[in-house]
Formats: sequence, structure tokens, C-alpha cells
Amino acid sequence: MRKLTKAGPASVVLTALLLTSCNQSDTGGSTGDGPEAAGAGGFETGSNIGILLSGDDAENLQQAFETAISEANFEPNIQVAADAQEQQQQLTTMIESSPEVLIIDPADPAQVASGLEAVGELGIPVVSYETLITGTPNVGYFVAYDHSKSGELQAQALLAGLAERGGGPHNIEIFAGPAEQPGSQAFFDGAMGVLQPKIDDGTISIPSGQQAFDQVAAQDSTSEATASRVETLLADSYASEDLHGVLAATDAQAQAVLSAVEGSGKDMPVVTGTGSEPAAVESMMSNEQYATTYEDDQELVLQATAIIKALAQDDDPTATDTETYDNGEKVVPAYLLEPESVTQENAPDVYADHPELSQLVK
Repeated sequence: MRKLTKAGPASVVLTALLLTSCNQSDTGGSTGDGPEAAGAGGFETGSNIGILLSGDDAENLQQAFETAISEANFEPNIQVAADAQEQQQQLTTMIESSPEVLIIDPADPAQVASGLEAVGELGIPVVSYETLITGTPNVGYFVAYDHSKSGELQAQALLAGLAERGGGPHNIEIFAGPAEQPGSQAFFDGAMGVLQPKIDDGTISIPSGQQAFDQVAAQDSTSEATASRVETLLADSYASEDLHGVLAATDAQAQAVLSAVEGSGKDMPVVTGTGSEPAAVESMMSNEQYATTYEDDQELVLQATAIIKALAQDDDPTATDTETYDNGEKVVPAYLLEPESVTQENAPDVYADHPELSQLVK
């Protein structure tokens, strides 16, 4: 981030925040060990809450956060970034606005860490939203849907889809998320808890032999990289075998898998993903992608807001997971919600209240 070294308005604000942070240490707020302590000894209603958003769903999230934070009687200060560089600039500006808490949906979970050094010095609590910020001790809280549960649900869905097709044993392959994201390991572990017994008893097999996390974790998260791995797998392991199923960590991966298999001329496998991306929902309703998960943004926003409320009262929120989400510098307390598995059969009920997805499943 840009260094605030000149004795201008920004430095005045930062100096004031530093003094405030020091005073708060004397009143049982920040302990000096980073922003994971219960904020600044509590803060008043109407206080400034900084929110940095990114990604395709940022517009919807902005509306949700504006409503939730305002209804909690705080003042939302929301910035939306198109990329990581813009988010770094927004973070610098956000610090100058003296937020009591920062909620960050990182455009790049590693890059944004460099901008949090000053935040840590000021004792501003940071909530990492949906994707865990890595490589910094200056993250106090992580709010997300439970990656392990997603893996478990989608492994179950994959087995159900294979059973519907009959026959067996079935050949499958696994696609996990980026290795540097702890959620990717959690998703993989949840899935393997379901799949490993079926591998052991011969119900399913993995002809490529790629079933360790480091073998299936995405080195590159682009659809092109996913498709390239599919093409390599088909050439190396399926010249005389059929690919029956694929467990994918995201809907983007699932769609890339389906596209690559279709391009090869082979029969389409049962493919599961996560996230309820509109393209995946349409694919599911067209009997292509078999299953996805639904993760209600509104509920996640409310979970983040609950943390704000607790910090305002000088309470330390109770995490649901204090072991899994190691960001490379610390294990970040996680506040996890359970996703819901979605297939063509239950999609109309699951998406009934979603303005966009409900239209895709009629």
C-alpha cells in the first residue's frame, strides 16, 4: 500500500487512530497481539464500518451490506474494486476514514495482505469475507460457507448421480481449488471423507491415480487451465476407459470440465460443482451439470454483521471453527454457515426466493 509519511491530513488521521488504539489497550480492548481481540473496547452506534468488495457479485453484496449494516445502526462505507490494485488503493483511502472495523472480500487474498500492516498497527479488526486473506497476522475473523460441508455434499451428490446411471464400478476424477487457500483443503477433505470408502471397496476408481490433494489442487484457477487438465486426463487415462464422474470444487471448474469433455466427443460424465452460478444452474436444468450448492449471500452478510454487533459491545464472537483456516501466519477463527446441495429436482424450492435463479428453474 502507499506509505502515509507526509504530515498531511492522512498522517493526522493515522496518528489519532494510533493514539486511540493505545488508549483502548488500557481498557481491555485490543491486546497489542493483532486485531483479533474484541475490537476497540466496543464502539458506539453510528460508527463507520469499512467494507471493501470485489468480484462479479459485488453489486448485490453492496446492497445487502448497506441494508444490514444500516439496520444494525452503523454507517457503511463501501468501496467496490475491479481488481487487486484498485482494492489496495481503496484500502489506503479507507484507513483514512477511521473505520471501527474492516470487512474485506479480497480481490487477491495474498496481495491485499501487504496493505493490512498499517491496519494491524492501528488495531482495526479485519473480517475476511468469503475468501480467506493469506500471509498476514492482521486478520481477526473469517466468514464463509463451510468448505468441508460443501465437499461432503457434492461427493454425496456425485455418488447419487452415478447410481442413477446404474452399472459400475465408476471412474471418476477430482478437481480441487487453489492449494494456497485453506478452504480448498477443507473441501477436498470433506469430499474424500465420503469418497475414500467407495474407492476402498471398489465402487469407484480413479484411473489417473490422482487422488492426493497436491495432485488435484488447481495450480491455475482459470477455465482454460481446468480444460487443459481434462484434455490431458482423457488422453493419458481414458483412451480405452470411460470417464463417469467428476467432482469439481466450483461451478466454473464444472463448466470447464463439461466443455472439454464435449469437445473430445466422449460421453458426458456426472459433474458436480459449487456456488449456484447462473450458467451452472442453466446447465443443471438442461441435464448437463448434475449438482451444485447454494450459498445465500444475504445470510453470510448477516453473519458478518453479527460480528460487528459483537465487537461494538466489546464481546469476542464465538467461532465455529478455530483449527482449519490457517492463512500462513495464523489460524483465523472462522464463522461458517452450511451450504445446501442443489439438483434439478430440488432447485425450484431452493431458489424460490432468489430473484434471478428462480427464473432459471421454471
